[in-house]
Amino acid sequence: TRKSVLERMAPPTFDVLVEIQSFHRVSIHRDVARTVDALLRGEAVDPTQREMDDEGAVHIAGRPPARRAVARMQPGAGLELERPPVQLRPVGPHRRIHPFGVSPDRLNEAIRESGANASVADDLEGSDAMMTLRSIFRRRPGPVRDAEARGLPIFVLKHNTVVQMEQSLRALSQGQSEFDPVTSALAEAETAIEALNAGAESAVELAPQNAYIRRLQHQLAERFDLFSTSQGRDPHRRVRVFRT
Repeated sequence: TRKSVLERMAPPTFDVLVEIQSFHRVSIHRDVARTVDALLRGEAVDPTQREMDDEGAVHIAGRPPARRAVARMQPGAGLELERPPVQLRPVGPHRRIHPFGVSPDRLNEAIRESGANASVADDLEGSDAMMTLRSIFRRRPGPVRDAEARGLPIFVLKHNTVVQMEQSLRALSQGQSEFDPVTSALAEAETAIEALNAGAESAVELAPQNAYIRRLQHQLAERFDLFSTSQGRDPHRRVRVFRT
């Protein structure tokens, strides 16, 4: 017999959920609460399916047979909901991605799961993009500077996880570059603020930036009741964030 009752602890944050099943197909759950309750009870869910054809037009697809959630219990683990895997087809031109500081095995897994038309490059020479971690990108080591000099897209991950790699691969397949100087600089400032609030550091110096980005970093520090100042000369002028 089941010894625990599975139920939602609170109303869902969002009313509607769009589940990306592939590059051309999504499922729309118009009532997230009802969907979650059905999954917890092991009942079938029947969302609205929408597909995009080769010409870019969106169509409401015929509803597939309802899938019933399968409860799976593993030793030492909680109750999980298992779904049949979605088969994805490779999309876009083939890209070679150089993992710098991230797991090549996880990147290969992300390529398989996302269906991206990509492969892992062992070195920067001949690669089409680089994937690295935010903590590494902040230090600007030689390979990162080389990738910037070559004009390669640099995909910066906060964590070395398959899910974040899949998001970057989808952006790469759509011709997008995740390297945005403003976003990267603000992300670096957020990491410094987290370290200061956690007491791990008393002061953190950020990477050199132009005047506009430094002003945004100052505003971000002020928002979290921290102090900041700019020091150095351009082009090496940078923001220093501190508690007192």
